[in-house]
Amino acid sequence: MSSSSDSPKKANPPAKAPDATPSRPAQSVGSEDVHRPRPFTWSSVLDLYNIMRFLIKNFIIKVFYSRISYVGRHHIPPKGEAVIFVSNHPNQFVDGGNILAAVDSRKIRFITAAKSMRRPVIGLIAKSFGAVPVERSQDLAYAGKGTITTSTDSNGKTIVKVEGGSFDGLVPGTKLKTQNLLLPIVRIIDDSTAEVREAVELKEPTTYKIWPKLDQHLMYANVYKNLAEGKAIGIFPEGGSHDNVGRLLELKPGVAIMTLGALASPKHEINRITIVPIGLNYFEPYRFRSSLICEFGRPVVVEKDSQLFREYINPDTKRKAVGSLMRDIETAMLGCIIPAASYDTLQAIQTATKLYMGPMSAKITTGEKMEISKRMARVMNSKYMEEDEKLRQLMEQIQDYNLELKTNHIRDRDVQNIQAQSIGFFPEALWYFQRIVIILLSMFIAIPSLMLFAPVARICQSLSLKEKSRALAASSVKYKAFDVVASYKILVAIVIVPIYNLLLSIVLVKMVPFFSLISLPFVYFVFTPVAQYLAVIASDAFVGNIRRIARRIRIYKKGRRTLREHRNRLVRKLRIAVNEYGPKVLGPDFEEKRILKNEDVENIEDTQVSSLASAARSYLGSVKQDLHDFDVDVIPEDLVEIISSVFSTAGHAVRREVSME
Repeated sequence: MSSSSDSPKKANPPAKAPDATPSRPAQSVGSEDVHRPRPFTWSSVLDLYNIMRFLIKNFIIKVFYSRISYVGRHHIPPKGEAVIFVSNHPNQFVDGGNILAAVDSRKIRFITAAKSMRRPVIGLIAKSFGAVPVERSQDLAYAGKGTITTSTDSNGKTIVKVEGGSFDGLVPGTKLKTQNLLLPIVRIIDDSTAEVREAVELKEPTTYKIWPKLDQHLMYANVYKNLAEGKAIGIFPEGGSHDNVGRLLELKPGVAIMTLGALASPKHEINRITIVPIGLNYFEPYRFRSSLICEFGRPVVVEKDSQLFREYINPDTKRKAVGSLMRDIETAMLGCIIPAASYDTLQAIQTATKLYMGPMSAKITTGEKMEISKRMARVMNSKYMEEDEKLRQLMEQIQDYNLELKTNHIRDRDVQNIQAQSIGFFPEALWYFQRIVIILLSMFIAIPSLMLFAPVARICQSLSLKEKSRALAASSVKYKAFDVVASYKILVAIVIVPIYNLLLSIVLVKMVPFFSLISLPFVYFVFTPVAQYLAVIASDAFVGNIRRIARRIRIYKKGRRTLREHRNRLVRKLRIAVNEYGPKVLGPDFEEKRILKNEDVENIEDTQVSSLASAARSYLGSVKQDLHDFDVDVIPEDLVEIISSVFSTAGHAVRREVSME
């Protein structure tokens, strides 16, 4: 069923039933994928696409992000099947790099704005991946002469009249952009008058821009050819990136037209196209060493013998078919992200998920955590949020808790790990001692590295913030334009770091007796990159443990009993709300589909936690979590259980002695 390469194929797989989905291994909700490495071949090593993907994945993505999790990669079709990957677009150019890093079994050719491909760095990278350029009318927009006003004719049509200018040369399909309105021209009446589709009222003369109608036949022909050869296409249907996390912009119909148009193309024999939705869920995407969950959703399969395709080839129902497919695609994409109306709501949903899961989060997969977050979002976005005062108050209390944590620079995990009563001087001293040792060991690499690369970091930060301000001023869909920050940091680093490393290598060769001029290539290509990667790891340990100690001190100052009890009250209210509204929102089979049963989440957040067993589990759990942050899982769960049991037995013995006295 799969071929050894992404080479052209004339024949397509035999058609299946219209409602069929690709055959994949059955997996439970949120189950993790077993990733099989691609077989080694010299042709794959020498291939420019694979070289660029290797460099982006290992020298950009893995360095910029401290943790990346993948969910649902079993939904990716094997080589030889025509597939279109559709994704949300919250992080500009970085989104494409993350998808390329995640899908190493297929060569993806992204539909990329021609404007971006004309940029020096991005254009070079996009061309190396075989991107398909597409001109966008907004990128070719120009100021129209004169001003426009609107009126309504006797038939209820919206008429636009230009004064001091002319509509000569414009054609139906051209768009007029004024203020925050986009007016598609339906017909040109004369040089100064046109009918537009939107019903708007512009009584005052207003300046405008002209978005020309473009001929995209060459782009579509390129896409059809790639799909006919069983290749993979990537597209961001939102059209442009934005930082309105937790929701999608209005999707452009191009992906549906590509899919149905390719099946209808008389030049190509295509029987079936699979559309795979991708959800890129970033956590502080603009920040260096942040994290990402990339989820591949259930595919949407379109076949030539389906009712949808028959509607498309009928001129009377063509538009209906495109709209129907777009709704299916939007539903599939929304199933891969955590839907939220605002950034504050998204943060509240994420916090609610952590409160609900508690310590059980260590025992479930990343996919299951994502599924719980999405179900939590459905409850919080339901009609009951408006109808029920208790649910609204709970949301407000969670947002207040988030604000309290943010104000005091504390994380929810820190509050979860602290005990309501003192766990004793020795465990507390051991906790501080462990982190101080890590700080002292890492500082010998981290401090010189932070000083050495501070100029590069400063330049990247400064230029990215300038680009953020420029992008925010030029866009009407961005919230704070955080979506451009990470991309610009990386683009600037791609240019600056090689130059900086060359200067650094020359200095090392000149000043360090161990190196000579002949070793300059080794210093530049091997020693400096390895040293920089070790510096990143050491800096993570150094800065991360300083922050942990600072948060611990802030918790003591704030009052750990107060924070813990506040958290526990929210946990109890949240679990009551889940049990009450879960069946109403998610359906009568709520209990059957629950990932965490009532018995899993009950009585795991007692306010009074004073036993030695709980102290041991909390301490060892925090150590294990800290080590997991560096991908070093050296404390097995069984060992935690054994040591906790020993402490528990000792605790019972102490209580018996006390009761005998």
